[in-house]
Amino acid sequence: MIPFFINEFNLKIHFCMKISEKLKIEKMGKFFLMTKILEFAAICYKKRFSEWTYQYVQKIN
Repeated sequence: MIPFFINEFNLKIHFCMKISEKLKIEKMGKFFLMTKILEFAAICYKKRFSEWTYQYVQKIN
């Protein structure tokens, strides 16, 4: 039985985090692990997170 605090969304986040660890993006000698997680969040919460994700990515670049 799955514990009550683990729902489908939490499992997706966990899966996405595992993928993001494999898909590390190297830029200017730094690894950005958050890229794929932020993309996933933007897909799930298009309007709420897309602007924030865009601003975050602009700060990285």
